[in-house]
Parts: sequence; structure tokens; C-alpha cells
Amino acid sequence: RDKIFSVGTSKDIEEIISSIWNELDILGVSFIRCGVFIINEAHEKINTYLSAPDGKALAAFELAYDTNDIAKNVVSHWKKNKIYQTSWSKREFLAFMADLIDKGLLKDPASYQGSEHPPEHLYLNFAPFEQGMIYVGNIEAFTADELDLVQSIANAFSIAYARYEDFNQLEKAKKSAEDSLMELKATQAQLIQSEKMASLGE
Repeated sequence: RDKIFSVGTSKDIEEIISSIWNELDILGVSFIRCGVFIINEAHEKINTYLSAPDGKALAAFELAYDTNDIAKNVVSHWKKNKIYQTSWSKREFLAFMADLIDKGLLKDPASYQGSEHPPEHLYLNFAPFEQGMIYVGNIEAFTADELDLVQSIANAFSIAYARYEDFNQLEKAKKSAEDSLMELKATQAQLIQSEKMASLGE
């Protein structure tokens, strides 16, 4: 809670994301990879950030709404504010990774895989929050209680991300005001210089 209410920069958000993985571990939710999917409706894009349980980044990439079935289903369930669950075999996991590589979205397949060998089976669980979905993947299916815990974390993350967005908007407005002030000062300086030259001419 303390971290959520002190969010103000992108670095704070990174720390919050690390906290999510720590919270899952503390709550006893077993997982091998997690992620945050931030949905940008204006551009119909999904900004995806994946991490291992130790907080080490696995991949970060952007998906268009229609990139693949995962993207389509994530957006569809998010719009309905519903949990989305699916599962992959090892072959499907590798096919998804190959598709990301083909599209130029993934540069380091070894990092994305997260281990020496890909998982034999992966259960993907997505919990919605206002700005996107929290993703948690594991080699075993989640119980209803585990899904409830993931949803609670997603709800808390939503507060943190909303504060981050508010801070960003404030910073943009501040920069815009500063730029306008600089332009005004430059214009005033030009006017004063013009008046001086006119006086000299007279």
C-alpha cells in the first residue's frame, strides 16, 4: 500500500511490478512467469511486460489488437472485465514465440523462454484491471482461490497505475506551461528589442 500511494515515476512503477511478483510468492501462488498488459485503446495496442518470479525481465513488446489469438482474447475479456484463462502445450508455446520473432517483436528468445527448456505445458491466467490485465503463467492450473488472489493484486495495481498516469499528465501539463512561458518571454524580448531599434531610428 505504501508503494502504491507513493507512485510518481516510471521507476516507481517498475518497483510496484517487482512487488507484484513478491506478493504472489508471499501469498503462496505458484508461477513461472508473470506480466502486465497495458491496453491503449486510442492506438489499439497492448504494451506487454513479462518477468520471471525473481523479477528478472523476460521480454517487453507491443501487440496490436489483432496480432494473434492471445491479443484478441485479452482485449475481449478486458472489455467485459472478466478473467481470461487458456493453456498451451510446449509446441504452442514455441509457435507463439516463433510468431513474435517473425514479427520482429522479440529479439532474445532465450530470455523470453526464461529457462534452458520451454515449459511442457503452460497455463495462462489474465486478471483485468482498469488499464489492462495482470498475467500469471504456471505449469499447473490455478485454483479459484489463487485466481481471486491474482485479481486482488490486479485491483491494487490499477490504483498504482492510475496514479502514475495522473503524474505523467501533470508533468506534461507542467512542461507545456513552461514551454509557453519561454515562448512568451522570447516574444517579449523581441518586442522590447524592436521598440529600442525604433527609438534609435527616431
